[in-house]
Order: sequence, then structure tokens, then C-alpha cells
Amino acid sequence: MFPFVTCEFTGSERPGYAICGHVIHGAAIAEITPASDDEMGTVCCMVCAAIGQGVDPARINERDFSLVCADCTEMNFGFGLKVGSA
Repeated sequence: MFPFVTCEFTGSERPGYAICGHVIHGAAIAEITPASDDEMGTVCCMVCAAIGQGVDPARINERDFSLVCADCTEMNFGFGLKVGSA
């Protein structure tokens, strides 16, 4: 079954995504990892996505990720991915 998160916007317990703080505050989305039945999805800006590609983490000022339900993610960030079989 799809993993549930407690949405930081609504407080609802729902399927969801981990979204970098930069995207939450308006940065462009550079990388989306779709959610599956086994894992929550992720949404990252260019800077946070680069961490996984060898960029020095000391250059990153904000690496916090918010847990956001799929409905809020789809509504607020508009990429329209549908998630797992919750």
C-alpha cells in the first residue's frame, strides 16, 4: 500500500510527496520522482536535485523537505501526477 504522510498544509493523513523547501517557496521544479505503491514521491529544485549528483552539500543553505499530501501537491504545484493505489 502507498505510504501515507501527514500533510504540512492540511494536517490530513494521505498519500504524499517530500517537497524541498525551495520549491515550497517558489523555486522552479527541476526533478520529480513520481510516487509509487511502495514509496512517497519527491519534488526538488535544481540545487537540491544536484546534491545527489556530487554537489558539495556545504553550498546548500536550505535542505529541508516538507511532507505534502498528493492532493495539495497536485493542486499547488500543478504537475498533475496521480499517485499509488491508496
